Amino acid sequence: MNVSMQAENFRRMLLTLHDDIRVIIIKIADRLHNMQTIQSMSEDKQLKIASETLYIYAPLAHKIGLYNIKTELEDLSLKYTEPNIYNDIINKLEESKEEQDLYIKNISKVLKKALNKEQLKTEIKGRPKSIYSIRRKIRDQGVSFDEVYDKFAVRIIYKSELKNEKFLAWKIYSIVTDYFRPNPIRLRDWISAPKSTGYEALHITVMGPKGRWVEVQIRSERMNEIADQNGFAVCYPQGRRVGGNGDTHWNARLSLSTIDDVGFLSSLAQFLQSEHNLNPNKTFSCGMSNGGYMSYTLACEAPNVFKAIASITGTMSGESWDTLNMSAAVIPATPILHIHGTQDDIVPIDGTMNEEGGWGGAPAVDSIISFWAAQHNTTSIDTLFFPQSTNAYHYHSGLDSNKVWYYKIDGMGHEWPEPSTLYGIVASEVVWDFFSKQ
Repeated sequence: MNVSMQAENFRRMLLTLHDDIRVIIIKIADRLHNMQTIQSMSEDKQLKIASETLYIYAPLAHKIGLYNIKTELEDLSLKYTEPNIYNDIINKLEESKEEQDLYIKNISKVLKKALNKEQLKTEIKGRPKSIYSIRRKIRDQGVSFDEVYDKFAVRIIYKSELKNEKFLAWKIYSIVTDYFRPNPIRLRDWISAPKSTGYEALHITVMGPKGRWVEVQIRSERMNEIADQNGFAVCYPQGRRVGGNGDTHWNARLSLSTIDDVGFLSSLAQFLQSEHNLNPNKTFSCGMSNGGYMSYTLACEAPNVFKAIASITGTMSGESWDTLNMSAAVIPATPILHIHGTQDDIVPIDGTMNEEGGWGGAPAVDSIISFWAAQHNTTSIDTLFFPQSTNAYHYHSGLDSNKVWYYKIDGMGHEWPEPSTLYGIVASEVVWDFFSKQ
């Protein structure tokens, strides 16, 4: 990308202009007009302006919620930075933006009528994937145009009490698939088994009118509301495939892999901080199981990047534990949230983990928590009791009780506490609460 030092300085200047948002809006509007009339400029000037637009103005538009303008800026920029690719995608799409919008509108209308008939309170949002987004997915995931299944996407957000969330998600799934044939291979059930980050939703791909694939996302209001209220930006990175079974893993100082995942995640976090003007002091890591292992590894080896971590059903590898103990005097006291069940037979809470592959070697979770509590020089424990034998321990010194939280759930196995599990807590809400207090 042809981005000058002057452009970088200008970008940083704009990102600091918080007092009067009108200045940024005027700059974005001016740049949009420039991009809409760019065809009259010389080729070298077109490339320079388009590159700067991708680097500066599109992210700015996204940051202040001008999503349609951001999309237009990206698509116009691609037209002049990679014209061959732009034209290839345009030709394959076959329809104009207006026709694509109408296609989504008609699908949404059918679904809304069906959901209303069942007296479900829902909000439906839809969009065709932008040209630039298609290009980015083809490039980043190494897929062909035909393998981009979410060129059209619809999101169904439904109102629900906690206890009925899973039931209503599958009810909505049933309604959607009554009208549109699903692709069973493309079903992603993150309601029954949330992502290691806590993300909960059903993702299904259905055959829409005219033989086109449409991705339908089904989620309750809860996760959206929590993220909006706390002002978090969430990134969902994925570990590399390790071994012959195709499973993905993070190298949390395990002998399964030699991949530098600490370096990768640290670089990713710093890139996102720079690209989206995120607060470096509010960058956290959360993971389940192997993701929980990885979060602990980041607490030990990248505390300058990740200012707090949450581990759900994870623990520390033996190597991380040994390193922690040997370097305790110099490792910063990273805030820790840990959620674990007493009946976890995958990552036993008592530390009796099989050491094959580097997994075991750490003590019982209670001992790990005690170590981190000592790192924070805590002197007291607040004990919170929940239904279904869930006990929470908030370690603190003085009034600060937000440094080490330990949720010990009697009878829970290797799972993510959610409304349907009835353990008295919802893990995603506890995580948001913990991070918001850092």
